[in-house]
Amino acid sequence: MKWYYRFAGIVNPAFLLVIRLTTLMTRARLRVLVYNPEGKILLVKSVFGMKEWELPGGAAGFRESDKAAAARELYEETAIEVETTHLRKRISRQNPFPMIIFETQLNQDKQAQIIRPFEMRQVGWFLPNALPEDAAEYVRQIV
Repeated sequence: MKWYYRFAGIVNPAFLLVIRLTTLMTRARLRVLVYNPEGKILLVKSVFGMKEWELPGGAAGFRESDKAAAARELYEETAIEVETTHLRKRISRQNPFPMIIFETQLNQDKQAQIIRPFEMRQVGWFLPNALPEDAAEYVRQIV
């Protein structure tokens, strides 16, 4: 697996450029702010991208609603399933790229796990007042 992370480090600048350009031409990226019953928030660190702790999320597919895409991306990145009816639009942001942030509160503890190791490097639960040092700035601003 280490060879993959090295490869990701080499192509990462091109990946970020493609994400920024496609976001300008398509819909906003979607993120999900997930709270567990203890008040902790779920963050992910991807193989590509900013390499910071971020909210899980991604892009909507063709003819896919924003809520459906947010729920799908949350599952793909963390194995946590939520109903779209439990997602509430919290905010729209333009920095570091156009994004819509949904919020949900879990009624029971759910174990987050990586089901796509070529996409996600780490997942974890953090108290809002004890975020990791390398948490993305937008995460710090909205929490």
